[in-house]
Amino acid sequence: MRIQCILIVAVSILPGCSILGNIKPDFKFGPNPKVGLVVLSTVEDNRCEGFPLGRSSTFYYSRISDNDKHVRDIIVNNPFIKTDFSDPPGSLKVLSLEEGEYAFTRWVCHYGNWRISAPIMRPGFRVKAGEIIYLGEIHFFVPPDGKSVTTTISDKSERDLALFSTKMLNFSESDVRNLQKESVGEQDDSTMSVDLDSEEKPNNSEEK
Repeated sequence: MRIQCILIVAVSILPGCSILGNIKPDFKFGPNPKVGLVVLSTVEDNRCEGFPLGRSSTFYYSRISDNDKHVRDIIVNNPFIKTDFSDPPGSLKVLSLEEGEYAFTRWVCHYGNWRISAPIMRPGFRVKAGEIIYLGEIHFFVPPDGKSVTTTISDKSERDLALFSTKMLNFSESDVRNLQKESVGEQDDSTMSVDLDSEEKPNNSEEK
């Protein structure tokens, strides 16, 4: 017997709003800054038709220094948020974070009670007060079978830092330390693929 389950959810089309991150465009460092800025872009290329339309996706990170267990989140995909570029669509994020060591933890795609996720075991990054760092483009790819997600981090600084200087009123590209360029020549650890962990997996396969 052939079973195919495709969730289709109708959503209202509203004017999109763009979310930069957790700071305003006129942010600037004070004389004794206590935070640093992190610049990155996020892209989701989801080829699985079994995922519900109208879904949102988020990835999480946490501060691993000083035993800080507070988990923070970054929106990757949301039907009501305007993207900054397309093919595939994505957006720029600028985060204001306290000084310390941080690590990515998990990518989650959800709609209502439907939820699917995967761990992100990536190298961490360090934030220094008064410094702006660029992490790269974090690209999430879900193949047509919907069984895994591949995370790739790459240098898209030409596009991303141009966007950064346009959106941020008090900074330019030259103010940003590009960690992607500093990692050139080191061991390639930019791509990772893991199986999805789901409460309700999308079903694009045939069962007999």
